[in-house]
Amino acid sequence: MDVMFALMLFRVLEPLPLPEPEADWTWTLGAFSEFFAEEGGVILMAIIGVILIVIYWLQNNKLLGNLTRSNGPHVTFSIMQIVFLMFYAYSMALAENFDSPATRALQSLALAGVGFAGFAGWRYATKDRRLLSTAISNEQADELKISVLPEPVTALITIPIAFVGPWAWEIAWLVMLPIGGWLRQRHAGRYAEDA
Repeated sequence: MDVMFALMLFRVLEPLPLPEPEADWTWTLGAFSEFFAEEGGVILMAIIGVILIVIYWLQNNKLLGNLTRSNGPHVTFSIMQIVFLMFYAYSMALAENFDSPATRALQSLALAGVGFAGFAGWRYATKDRRLLSTAISNEQADELKISVLPEPVTALITIPIAFVGPWAWEIAWLVMLPIGGWLRQRHAGRYAEDA
């Protein structure tokens, strides 16, 4: 799984533009600002892609690190994550050739699939503590479950926003922050009521 995430990072960074050799590139602020003005959208998409892949990768390692073992159904969820990661790579290749709302929506759909497959795998692993390590409490397992939800929920929200425009879609990813805060607050409130 780590290899897949590493390949996705490579895939996200591979299309980053370089200055044209015949453009007499100079290391000046003016040259940089002109370059970023022309290629800012591509660079911003790469930054968003790197951030999301790193978040998913860290979450995946955190979840898998709290298991004692895996089994067939759990491996199925992991394979689903890999399939959605590959679908994300495909949608990124499409975006390079066809800058359209549909390709942005496909990217969001793929990232939602990655997140929800990881969430489903964790839910399966925590049910009756069937695959959990003894080092993690039930409350910690629930907190981890909540902590992996903001990204796929945000990805779902960005699907229709992809049809508004590229900048709206890119900015919409920031909704992940309030969604994460709301989910954590709601979860903390639930445990306060149970206590």
